[in-house]
Amino acid sequence: MKTAEKGSSSFIERLEKIHPHLMLMYVGVVGSSLIFFFLSLLFVITALRQQVQIALPSAFAFSTAVLLMSSYFAHRYLQHFKNDRAKELAHSAWGVFMTGIVFTISQVIGWIELSESGVRFAGKATGAYLYLLSGLHVLHLLGGLIYTLVQAIAAHKISKDAVQALIVFSNRYEWVKARMLVVYWHFLDVVWIVLFIFFALLV
Repeated sequence: MKTAEKGSSSFIERLEKIHPHLMLMYVGVVGSSLIFFFLSLLFVITALRQQVQIALPSAFAFSTAVLLMSSYFAHRYLQHFKNDRAKELAHSAWGVFMTGIVFTISQVIGWIELSESGVRFAGKATGAYLYLLSGLHVLHLLGGLIYTLVQAIAAHKISKDAVQALIVFSNRYEWVKARMLVVYWHFLDVVWIVLFIFFALLV
């Protein structure tokens, strides 16, 4: 009993140590995950009922590879922050941002491919879910792009000023902001991979 209580209290203590902004990020990720889960469930049920044959856009496969690359840049971004490498930090931040832009463009191309093949949002529900789920993901990604752009500009500035870099790297809140960027991009990556697998298997 005492062991269980000790474990519970230590868990609560760990939660209390998490910065409020990072905690808000985790809550937002969980909330968004639930939205994607229920919409994906509806998509699976609809796809199994309708049995509609849809050619999945090749741009979706390309965008998957691009998003994996962006997650790699995000991972390197956090590593460079840990090691106080300002120039590399800036390069990684811009890498995340640029691959995010390429992903968004490739998604738009994918929607055009769908439309040209006769699959439209106002058509059968299975096709509509392709637009809805991928579009909702892009909306989440656009929010991440704005935040990443801010971080990339900040990283570029400190890469030119060693004193400012020292101040940033020794600031715990700056670490929290870096962590938030990485958590969000990994979330976007996982969500899209799951969606892409559903798309590939069910249409």
